[in-house]
This record gives sequence, structure tokens and C-alpha cells, in this order.
Amino acid sequence: RCEALVGRMEALPADGRILHVPVGPKKFEDIVTEVRKRHAPPGTQTLWVIDPYGLKQIPWSIVAEIVKVPKNDAVITFMADEAHRYRTNPAMVSVMNGLYGDSSWQEIPDGLTTAQSKAALVKLYCDKLESLGCHTSSFDVDVARRYTRYSLIFATHHQAGLECWNSAKWSADPTSGRGASAATAFQPSLLEPDIQPLIDDFRRRVGVHDFTELVKQAQILGHTEPHVRSALDELFREGVVVRLSPATAPKKAPWPATSRIRIFEAGPDDDGDDSEA
Repeated sequence: RCEALVGRMEALPADGRILHVPVGPKKFEDIVTEVRKRHAPPGTQTLWVIDPYGLKQIPWSIVAEIVKVPKNDAVITFMADEAHRYRTNPAMVSVMNGLYGDSSWQEIPDGLTTAQSKAALVKLYCDKLESLGCHTSSFDVDVARRYTRYSLIFATHHQAGLECWNSAKWSADPTSGRGASAATAFQPSLLEPDIQPLIDDFRRRVGVHDFTELVKQAQILGHTEPHVRSALDELFREGVVVRLSPATAPKKAPWPATSRIRIFEAGPDDDGDDSEA
């Protein structure tokens, strides 16, 4: 496979911006030190695409050393099916400890559904990446009706990284931005994007905010700038959001990037309570 890949790369038109350096069939943990030294020294903007054959091949000790370095971003294929099965298999304790770097995965409660177990395992991995100073996001990959067969986990130190990632995942899944299969990815949807979690988050942010501040928060939650405008539109219709400045704006673009916005606390009827006082 490595020889076939080298042959295909050599057949491509020459491009001075691309340097293909084959390293042969070797374990990630055996070559990562040399790769970092030669191609990703400190200060170099680097995107790691870590796609293991098995969970043993991405020990936390090495992943952590990579992602904690500024300007080092990573897309990690997290094998959710395997992690879910291994979580309750006593023979796989050492593998799971290596994956997470400790036994924190054992604190995930019993009695969860398969979907809940996979979600908890992915979230824990993201939490550990965030403890290193990263922003994180994930996107589930379904394979042959096996939901969340994998989860692509993105780690970045930069808000701009989240902006790129969120745009890509909502392009792949226009309805929820959460996951897709090879058959469903990038397919148009008749449904509006599900931004209810973002609307609910904004409801809790009572006070005055800059538009750019709300965009940053939305990106951390996995949403995009257009979603922010849609959420503000909805809250404006409910009467809990007003634009303080600028004083005027185009009717079709009421939330310019320079907007300053006030979010009011919802009254009892604003939460859908139709009972009489």
C-alpha cells in the first residue's frame, strides 16, 4: 500500500508547495519524534491528521505532546465502536488507559445506551484535549448503518481553526452539523439547521454583548456566524433581544459585525408558559 501511494504521488504534476516524504509502514509512535523534528519544529503551523489502525496506535502520551504545542492542530480518528466495546472488557483496561492516559474512562457510569456510551467517551477525550488549552469539536462518521462508527475529533489553539472546522461539518451535515455517512454527507436538506442549543445558550447570556463575542461563543459550541444571525432573529421575534448599535442597519441585514446587542431575561410567558397568572 505504501509503495502504491508513493507511485501515485510521483505520477502527480510537480508542485513546489507540496513535499511528499514517505516513511514506510511504521508505527506512529515510532516515527512521530523524527517527523516533529524534521517537519514540525516549534513555531511551524502544523495540521496533524492522525488516523490509526487501532486504539493502541494513538497513546495519549504522544497525542498530548503534539496538541499542546501552539500552532499544532490535529484531526484524530477516534474509533468509537472499539472504545465502547473495550470499556466493559476487563482484558482491554491497559488499552483504554493508554488511550486516555489514565483511568478516567472508568468513571463513565454503567447502564448507558450504546449511543450514550460513545458520546460520553468522545466527550471525555475532548475534555482531556481542552485541559491542554485546546478548543475541540467532533463529527460522527456512520458506516454501513453503524452509527458513530468513528468520531473525527478536532483540536485547535485558534478560534480561526474552529471557524474552518464548523463550516466544514455543517457543509457535510446541513441539518445538525453532528455526523454523516458516505451516502448522506454533503447532501442538501429540506430541514432548517438545528440551532436550538445555540438559541438556548444565548437566552442565558443576559446583558450586553458585542456581535463578535457571540460569534466566538457560537463557534466554541460548534456553530457558525450565519447561525448567530438566525438565533438573534428568533430571539428578536420573541422580544428578548435588541440591537443597541449601530442605530440603523439594512432591513435584510439587521446584525452587522459591529453590532452591540442586549439580551433581556425572558419573562414567564416567553418560555412557553401559557398558564394564567
